[in-house]
Amino acid sequence: MAQYGLKWQKTFSWAVVLAVACGLQSGAHAQTLEKISKSKVLNIGVREDNLPFAGYSQGVASGYSIDLCQKVAEQIRKELKLSELRVQYVVVTAADRLAKVRDGVADIECGTTVNTQTRAKDVDFSYAHFIAGTRFMSKQSAGLSDYTQLNSQAVGIVKGTTAEKLFNQLRDDTLKSMKLVVFSKNQDAMKALEAGTVAAVAQLDILLEGMRQSSAQPGQYAISTKPLSIEPMTLMVRKEDPAFKAVVDKTLANLYASGEISSIYERWFKTSKLNTPVSLMLADCFRRPCNSRATALGLGYML
Repeated sequence: MAQYGLKWQKTFSWAVVLAVACGLQSGAHAQTLEKISKSKVLNIGVREDNLPFAGYSQGVASGYSIDLCQKVAEQIRKELKLSELRVQYVVVTAADRLAKVRDGVADIECGTTVNTQTRAKDVDFSYAHFIAGTRFMSKQSAGLSDYTQLNSQAVGIVKGTTAEKLFNQLRDDTLKSMKLVVFSKNQDAMKALEAGTVAAVAQLDILLEGMRQSSAQPGQYAISTKPLSIEPMTLMVRKEDPAFKAVVDKTLANLYASGEISSIYERWFKTSKLNTPVSLMLADCFRRPCNSRATALGLGYML
């Protein structure tokens, strides 16, 4: 793997040079590195309640995606030859994260944003750093295991997520009696499930597992076995900024090729609460960095 990584890095270095040159000649949306060079500040968009990927409390950010973005910050500092680079966190939600990146409030968003065809109209995406799928979680006692059983049920979804879009299409298409209850945060959706206000919560499976493990009684909840989608998670950046995106991708590619990604992954996904092995699809993305779009499995829906 090290030999492969070295050969790949030589080729990639030329891509970075070309991307930087293109970036300096592009319009207003392609000035991220120039802005950072002057301000010596990198604005990172962070979610408050998306551990193990991102969490933010009392000025401290943590999580798998945050660790990756810290590596990006260090790479930017080296590329720009800065003596120091300050990281400033900007709190974002599922609903406003695209706008904050698009409008320059955050230079990069480090959370669980999925690479979708719809979002690609407004923003751009790094190489995938995790592969998830939309599922739903319900109480064990409810006996719900397949999405077709959710008709006539109240299902919690978080505004601005792929699960919201997917389940809206399901309701409009086949589950016409399903009631969707929209929340702003995962924590609020989980509270509703605990209280019985909703029968299920739809979200990316790894986030559902994090929510389940954080509950007072994890054994009371079950996550559906069949994913409704395949969704590559990324670091989100602005469109038409090839120079900045090239640095982000270079950082991830180096972590993958060197094997350093393993220790970062294990720190967050091999814990006393979580034991999530690297999936075959994610392992392939670590070997051959990928920019795949999300897809709904067998449903014909657009994400």
